[in-house]
Amino acid sequence: MLREDRERAKGESIRLQLKKEALAALHPHLREAAMVPDLTPFPRIRISASFTPPIRGYIEDRAKQAAQSVTVKKSR
Repeated sequence: MLREDRERAKGESIRLQLKKEALAALHPHLREAAMVPDLTPFPRIRISASFTPPIRGYIEDRAKQAAQSVTVKKSR
């Protein structure tokens, strides 16, 4: 576990160093803009990342199936 923690810490320090180098490479007016934190909240409804493109109509079909299963259970 200590080895994993050290690897994680090493990765973080490398990322911070790369970030500093990238900021230093920017033009001064862009560097100032890059230093301003973005505090806008995430949208309430976000589409999660996936490895495949979305299947057209999949969510609608699942909603219809769920509605049908509820109506079938109630009618029995």
